Amino acid sequence: MIAGAPFEDTGATNNGKVYIYTTADNGSSWTQQKAFGPNTTAATDNQFGIQTKVSKDIVAISAKTGSTNTGFVEVWERYLKNDGTFDWAFQAKLEKNVGSSDASMFGMQTQLYHDTDGSAYMAVGAPEEVNNNTI
Repeated sequence: MIAGAPFEDTGATNNGKVYIYTTADNGSSWTQQKAFGPNTTAATDNQFGIQTKVSKDIVAISAKTGSTNTGFVEVWERYLKNDGTFDWAFQAKLEKNVGSSDASMFGMQTQLYHDTDGSAYMAVGAPEEVNNNTI
């Protein structure tokens, strides 16, 4: 399970943080496995963790990018360490390829899916995307 805390102050006001929990007894008890803020430079009102999605060993974590509302998504993947324990590693930062003034809210809607062959897919929405001067 992953829980977002988008208003937590981690390096900057409301930069955000996420907490990942695991269970070994069908949900009777949960243990915090990892807690982290965004892999990018801390910024006021990033609100990292405003939306989270989990599919198998991959998590997608959305942030709104401060006052510009451009948004981004970070992808993290769980891996087995040499000592037999699990950890999470940053894989990618997804963002629109446009100027910082585009308030599209990229990443505020995401869906993460694994196919039967193990392939992972993600759809990322930008609900405030402007197209032909309409929203």
